[in-house]
Amino acid sequence: MKKKVLFLLPLFMLLSFSLSAGGKRESSVDSINTIPDIPQIIQKSGEKLQLAASTTIIGDVLSRIAGDTADIKMLMIPGQNPHSYEPVPGNIRSIEEADIIFVNGFGLEENLLDDIQAVSKGYIVPVSSGIGTLDFQTGVESDESEEGHEHEAGDPHVWMNPNNVIQWVRNMVTVLSKADSGNAAIYREHGEIYIAELIEMDRYIRDQIRTIPSDKRILILDHQLFNYFADEYGFTIIGALIPGTSDSAEPSPKAIAGLVDLVREYKVPALFVGRTASEGLQKLAETVIAEAGTVVVILPTLTGSLAPAGERGDTYLDFLRFNTEQIMKGLGD
Repeated sequence: MKKKVLFLLPLFMLLSFSLSAGGKRESSVDSINTIPDIPQIIQKSGEKLQLAASTTIIGDVLSRIAGDTADIKMLMIPGQNPHSYEPVPGNIRSIEEADIIFVNGFGLEENLLDDIQAVSKGYIVPVSSGIGTLDFQTGVESDESEEGHEHEAGDPHVWMNPNNVIQWVRNMVTVLSKADSGNAAIYREHGEIYIAELIEMDRYIRDQIRTIPSDKRILILDHQLFNYFADEYGFTIIGALIPGTSDSAEPSPKAIAGLVDLVREYKVPALFVGRTASEGLQKLAETVIAEAGTVVVILPTLTGSLAPAGERGDTYLDFLRFNTEQIMKGLGD
């Protein structure tokens, strides 16, 4: 049985817009969580679909589905934080030229969505459409106002559970098959192969964590983005170094003292900090451990981005495997 996350997160305001029948985007109360009706996109002889992906994780999954049938541009590079990423001129060109832009949805790309909406001439597809989100409210006090930074649609970090990415794959296959019907059989075949690999990865994670006693499956993180992982695999998140689903907030002294107490009370053996975390966040983890006066290791995890090419976690499947190994290292016997 899945375990419930111990405390829940503040919700961010969600940038929203809708697509009219002609494909033109207009601001509205509708959220960017609905896939637009995409027709066949006519290409000149020898040309391929031009696709863009907001994050490296989406781009990696998309490349497995599209293969060589399309040209794919990733707007972010490995190691970049999707919450705080600011577009560069090269991104604007990629957005302008893309027939379809694949984004996470649920307002993840906080600083990028406005530019995508303003510049794109193509269709914007939220790959997380159809995924049931986890809703959170926080028990952690913050020094930063959350106004304008609440995900009203829920926690956007859906990729932390590979079963959610199966829905990404289905959405990508559907969209690409409509836009490029001549290659629909290829997209379906690639999708079936990749879904089988995701199912196998889910089985691997379950096999690994089965060795961790249920009362030891507790996590303290840098910020709240393992909620889908915790919900799926029976972990309890007892705290985070900073509150919320974004790592831009700052904890209050009271919140830090509370974390110190949690580390002592639960005899926490490890804190998990994302590789994209700031130097200040790393130091905060060290401060909590020092004040707790216990033996605690700080282990890096992959969060909103893949690792650079050639390093562990440079594909989504290895991203999941790496994080599982780190959790086993921190909590396993």
